[in-house]
Amino acid sequence: MRFSPMLRVEVGGQIVRRVGEVEILAHDPLGRPTIARMRPQLLAGEVLRERLGTIPEIIQERR
Repeated sequence: MRFSPMLRVEVGGQIVRRVGEVEILAHDPLGRPTIARMRPQLLAGEVLRERLGTIPEIIQERR
């Protein structure tokens, strides 16, 4: 059984845990991923705001 990593984020002023997902940032010439990072899963209408020195914040997208 494989478990997904949980990441801490701030949503609406509260610290919660969200499932982490891999985001591929770069590929080599053969198309294999070479640089990747883990980021929290976002729901529809949410935007990830990363902050230096603290946990990331998820805010609602303004329309």
